[in-house]
Amino acid sequence: MNWKKWTITLLICLFVAINLFLILKKDTKIARSSYIKEWTTVVKQDITQTKNSQGVVAPAEIGFSYYDNANGPFKQFMVKEGDQVDIGTPLFEYSPDNIDQAISLIEAEITKLENDLDGLETNIDNLEDLHSSLLAEEDNEEKHLLNAISSVEAQIFEKESQKAKLEAEIEKNEELLSSNETMFDTLTVSSNISGVVKEINHALQNPLITIASNEIHVEGIAGENEVLKIAEGMKVRVYTESMRKPIEGMISTISSLPLEKPTVKTETEYGFTVQLAEMETQILQGTHVNLTIVTQEIEDALTVPSRALHKSSLYVLRDNGEVEKQDVQLGNLLNNTQEITSGVEEGNIIAIAAKRANNKAYFTPVKIQKLNKSALSKMGKKESAKYVAKGILSR
Repeated sequence: MNWKKWTITLLICLFVAINLFLILKKDTKIARSSYIKEWTTVVKQDITQTKNSQGVVAPAEIGFSYYDNANGPFKQFMVKEGDQVDIGTPLFEYSPDNIDQAISLIEAEITKLENDLDGLETNIDNLEDLHSSLLAEEDNEEKHLLNAISSVEAQIFEKESQKAKLEAEIEKNEELLSSNETMFDTLTVSSNISGVVKEINHALQNPLITIASNEIHVEGIAGENEVLKIAEGMKVRVYTESMRKPIEGMISTISSLPLEKPTVKTETEYGFTVQLAEMETQILQGTHVNLTIVTQEIEDALTVPSRALHKSSLYVLRDNGEVEKQDVQLGNLLNNTQEITSGVEEGNIIAIAAKRANNKAYFTPVKIQKLNKSALSKMGKKESAKYVAKGILSR
């Protein structure tokens, strides 16, 4: 064995002997140090509590068009299933046959009434002429002339009354004619939403046409216990495995009525909807998606991992090389992250699993990956020697 091997062996023995001496000697002034295997840092961050669920992409609105027999017989559909429609797009139309027939009858009645009115007006003119001639007679005060004048005046009054009735009847029929002519404008039924024609009932049963809107939302289901944990306005992240990033949204409605008739043996379920923000990614109706519902959110909270807590205390690694037990005020615990409301500051280094280490010096494991020639050269020989000596004598 050469002198290098003897030297290494001697140094190892010396190191072991010194440490055994320090460990076994009761009255030594060198306190035993705490070994801190793991530590963390107090950080300021937004913390959230979430709940996972599933949903399906569905149209945000369903529009229906109805057939009304009172508007006339059905003529034809003007769209087919799968067609894209906008507000105002013609969907179907009624036949004008009944309206044409009604208009013809009304026009004939108006013509008859107008002819009757013409004849009546001629009769009135003749009576008025007769009345004037009777009044012009020299002996018009004779009894028989007075009776004739009274009779003519009575006839004129009666004819004027008949004329007024005929004029009222003509006006009524003209209004009815105008109403029927207006019905031509309602023969075509148009869409009141933009979307895709989902279904057409060719048997003329209502709803006649069903339209799914272009706008979409997500429909989800929550059990009777889970529905109590969500509320309208909660943020939601919507995603699938193929998405590069989630779509943001929020819960817009929660149904207070069960989806199905409740039974004793099965859990009652309730529906809810998620309104989606503007999307960069196209997503098709009918796509099944995953939902992350943010049930609670705290902004700019001081936090540590919950496993670093010892009841309501933390072990802080101070700059002077000692461990100090620090009582703290606890806030919310969300997803294994503990909010700290007071007692520590952002950036404090916290020991994990450092029981009974209060007011002791500490040392940590050597991180071999950080020991390189560059790091050692930056430290300097004097500082390197100090840390080596400290490491030998620390325990």
